[in-house]
Amino acid sequence: MSIINLPAIDSSIDRLVEIERQKSNTNYEKAKRRNLAANVLLWGSAALTLGILLYILGFILYRGFRSDNIIESDFIDSSGISVPLDWHDGDSVLIVNDKTRLKEINLRDLESLLNGKPDNWGNINSQDLDVLPYMLSSAKGEFGKNTTYRESPSEIVSSVASQPGALGLIPASFLSLTENKDINIIPVKMLSVGVNPSVLEIENNIKLRYIDRKILRKILRGELTNWQEAAGRDMPVRLVLPPPGSFEWDALIEIAGVSSEELAQSAVGTSSFDEFYSKINSTPGAFGMIRNDRAEENNIKLLSYRYRQTGANLQWWFLFEEPKRAGRVGGISTIVLNTIYMVLLTVLFSTPIGIGAAVYLTEYAKQGTLVKMLRLGTETLAGIPSIIFGLFGFIVFVGAMHMGIGLLSGTLTLTLMILPTIIRTSEEAIKGVPRSFSAGSLALGAGKWQTIYKVVLPAAAPGILTGVILAIGRAVGETAALLFTMGFDYRAVKNLSTSARVLSTHLYQLVKEGISFDRAFATATILIFIVLFVNLVSTRLIKRKY
Repeated sequence: MSIINLPAIDSSIDRLVEIERQKSNTNYEKAKRRNLAANVLLWGSAALTLGILLYILGFILYRGFRSDNIIESDFIDSSGISVPLDWHDGDSVLIVNDKTRLKEINLRDLESLLNGKPDNWGNINSQDLDVLPYMLSSAKGEFGKNTTYRESPSEIVSSVASQPGALGLIPASFLSLTENKDINIIPVKMLSVGVNPSVLEIENNIKLRYIDRKILRKILRGELTNWQEAAGRDMPVRLVLPPPGSFEWDALIEIAGVSSEELAQSAVGTSSFDEFYSKINSTPGAFGMIRNDRAEENNIKLLSYRYRQTGANLQWWFLFEEPKRAGRVGGISTIVLNTIYMVLLTVLFSTPIGIGAAVYLTEYAKQGTLVKMLRLGTETLAGIPSIIFGLFGFIVFVGAMHMGIGLLSGTLTLTLMILPTIIRTSEEAIKGVPRSFSAGSLALGAGKWQTIYKVVLPAAAPGILTGVILAIGRAVGETAALLFTMGFDYRAVKNLSTSARVLSTHLYQLVKEGISFDRAFATATILIFIVLFVNLVSTRLIKRKY
């Protein structure tokens, strides 16, 4: 008879329990680390996705509300209110009617306006206004046929204040006449960067393309002594100073931000403009600030000047003015209306058909091979590129059915494109309604259609409306499907066969033709707000009703 060693058994059991406890703790720690890693991965992915979306949206909205461009021009971004012009003695002041959207203008554009080319402000500030120039009678015969001459500065001020699109030049000494008038004082950019031809020559495949304000100041202060430091050729910089007391001299001192004694020590002084122009043309590496209209007269080469231009972009007038000249001038009011008409018609055509098809597939059709093929076809159509729908619409609606390129053809094409989305989302919404709802309705004596209309569809309405909202969002932003079917007429549509331009195609045209990236971003911002408005309103209606 064997004797059982109880203490030994207890010790073994304790060891086994301890081992299992350690395993359990280890497994728990591993599971905890896996869960933590999974949570970090999920939250990180969500945060990254949200961050990217917010960055894209924020960038578009920023550029939509604010213009931010890098400009390369012959003119320096320094302008004064009082400027010396050849049309009368002393300094002049440019005034425009306050309804003319203008912040500044360069001398070349000003001369063009005064000579009647162009005769509309659209080419200058994208505003559809006729240019109405007024000058003193002492300058009679110097400008275009559309220039009107007045005997006194006060008459010019009165004429400019009373007519939108009017501009005039008056002596700076009469600036007080503009007080309490519907007039804006406009700075005129006159100065350019003149250089000796040697500065622009290519050396070792290197050519100086432009300078900016930072480089300009360094040259004026003597901190930059070789063009190589400005990404140019290896050649000493020789600053040529204009005659002291001149307009160019005062502007140079202002830009340099130093006194005349602190200018570059190697600068070449001049006592007359003839000497100034001669020094620039004859001194290798020479540089000077020169009036733009004097450069061509004296055969002086100009160097491009780069600067950053910022300001408000999207403004109220852009939303309410009609577009002109293929969208280059004016706003987008009629284009917004065309977009609204397109969305309303697309919803009118697609929603009943899409919901009806979903009801048939879920409630009436026999769930066999045919229905499976129909669902497969619907899902396939939902993934087809929109350009294919555009080609189909062009062949069928525009060509075979002779509807022409217009609102109806484009709307029917969009209807076909968004139908798969509406059908599939509506199907899933109807399937999500508990069968007990239908059974209860039928048990109370209601018919099949009554049950669908009174019970199933109201219960599935939130999901159906969500699908419709998604479809509307796709329709509003669609471009490719409309290129061949709706056309590009920016005027308001008059009937269903009228060609119409909507926001998405307008945006496409602005970018494709390089008309204006500022106008393109402003249009994109309006498009985003329309989509957000539709989504917010629809979501609010769903919550309020269901």
